[in-house]
Amino acid sequence: MHKPAAVLMICLASLPVAAQADGACKVANAGAGRSVYHSLRELPPQVRAELPGMADVGKPFQSTDVVSPDAPQFGRRMRAAWSVGSTYVIEYQYGGISAGDSRAVISLRNGGVAVCDPKWRPPKK
Repeated sequence: MHKPAAVLMICLASLPVAAQADGACKVANAGAGRSVYHSLRELPPQVRAELPGMADVGKPFQSTDVVSPDAPQFGRRMRAAWSVGSTYVIEYQYGGISAGDSRAVISLRNGGVAVCDPKWRPPKK
């Protein structure tokens, strides 16, 4: 892992997880009791189901807006993930003309799934 990415992960891990205004996701402190995930395969199936079109850590992904027949099929790539209780934070890279980094915050509650981050918009399945 590159030093800037490691520093970013440490900084992000020390922040509280944002909660949705309607209370669908509880506020979780990403400090003590945190579980860290190094691959999409390690995440629960309900969380993975909310992340279609995402490449695993270190795998190729479509990093530009130029698509060729041999281009990777995924437009996003997981960088890191952690959970506190039933709330999962997935840091990822996305490609395109305005490529960058973002996160998805997903909470498992009462057998259902609540996506807490209002910026998260999974691609159409």
